[in-house]
Amino acid sequence: MSSSSLSYATPPSDFASAGLAVIAPAMLLKDRQADTASSAGIKTLEARGTASYAKQMATLSISQFAVTIALQEAAAGVFERANDNRGDRVDVYQQSTSGVLGEAWCLKFVYWCFEQAARRLNAKNPMPAIFGAAQFEAWAKSANKLVATPALGDVFVKESRHGGLVTGPTIAGGTFPSVEGNTWAKSDFAHRREGVYALQNEKAARCTFARLA
Repeated sequence: MSSSSLSYATPPSDFASAGLAVIAPAMLLKDRQADTASSAGIKTLEARGTASYAKQMATLSISQFAVTIALQEAAAGVFERANDNRGDRVDVYQQSTSGVLGEAWCLKFVYWCFEQAARRLNAKNPMPAIFGAAQFEAWAKSANKLVATPALGDVFVKESRHGGLVTGPTIAGGTFPSVEGNTWAKSDFAHRREGVYALQNEKAARCTFARLA
């Protein structure tokens, strides 16, 4: 399935409850096609979005917009082709960050979401280009970015091995909702289908949290 042929599913119903603006799917799809063309060296003359698009963007912080983009990617259905850290859309995340294909990409996905948000808001990306979970965690600690309680837009690192975006506060049982890449859901490891997923059951006690913006 090529990235240029992807169509968006209906945005998750929890967008509004999470305090997120729902960006029109056609607008983000247009941006995705422009990104793909750009990465292939193809120039596009189409301007991104419209006046209403810009107005929506102005109401979001970079972190909130990064979450909106990440959730939209999850709603679109982004998966690896064979649980090999490769895939049409996964390769876009890889190429736009380190440029190396086939690597673990959980934090590359987070960085890509922040980069898209920053570009579209004409702002500086607050996330450093650090794609190892333990290394990012160490940077967040040294930069005084760690927080004790997760909130919408925070970057989480689980057991110094995996990372994603927090999409809401901690709920009963000490879990929090998230959106993350290079993971799977509703199956065991042997039957997994790795991709981008919106999840509800990450355990806060197993994670550290960085607030970037």
